Amino acid sequence: CDIARDGTLVFVTGTSDETARFGWLDRDGEITHLDLGLRTFVAFSLSPDGRFLATPITEGRDTDIWIYELQRPQTPARVTFGGFHNATAWSSCGRYLLFGKYEADGSSAFLAKDVRSGAPSFVIHRSDADGAPLQYHTPSGELLFSSVDTERGSDLMGGTIDLSKGDGATLENIRTVRATRYGEPFAAISPDREWIVANSDETGRW
Repeated sequence: CDIARDGTLVFVTGTSDETARFGWLDRDGEITHLDLGLRTFVAFSLSPDGRFLATPITEGRDTDIWIYELQRPQTPARVTFGGFHNATAWSSCGRYLLFGKYEADGSSAFLAKDVRSGAPSFVIHRSDADGAPLQYHTPSGELLFSSVDTERGSDLMGGTIDLSKGDGATLENIRTVRATRYGEPFAAISPDREWIVANSDETGRW
C-alpha cells in the first residue's frame, strides 16, 4: 500500500497477482476501485501529490514499469521495454521515479527517470547483489535502498545522490543503515526523518 499527502490510502486487492486491482481507501473505510483493469501488478508506488501511480506489470517473460495518471488511467505511460524491473519509488518532490532492473546473474541496477522532462531513464547505481531503491529525499539527496546479503538476507542501506545531474549522477557515501540476520527488504523513513519502519521475517513471517 501507499499513502498520498492528503492521507488517502491506495492498495491492491485480489487473491493472486493475476486478479489484482487497485483501490482507494478513504478515512471512513470506504473503498473505491480504480479503473486500471485486472493485470499482473507486481508492486507500486504513489506519487507524493497522489496524481500518479507507478507499477511494474508482468506480461509474458518481461516485467516493465508503467505510470498511470489517476485522473486519466486509460493512457498509461510505459517507462521500460523488456527485462525484469521492480521496486518503484518516487522522489519526495515528485519529479523523479526510481526503480530497479534485475539480471539473471543476480546483479542489479538502480535507474531514475525525470518524469516532468520526459528525458530517458539513467543508471544511478550498479551492484553485484540484488537490491531495490526504496525512498529518495530530494532536499538532502538521501537514498534508502535494500541490498541482498547471501547469508543474512536483505540489509537496509543508505547513500547520497543529486538526481538533478541526470545521467551524471552517481550514488555516493554508501553506508549500512540496518543489518541483522533477518531479511528486511522494504522500509520507509518518516516525513520528519526521525523514524524508520521496515518489514522483517524475524518472527518467521513477513
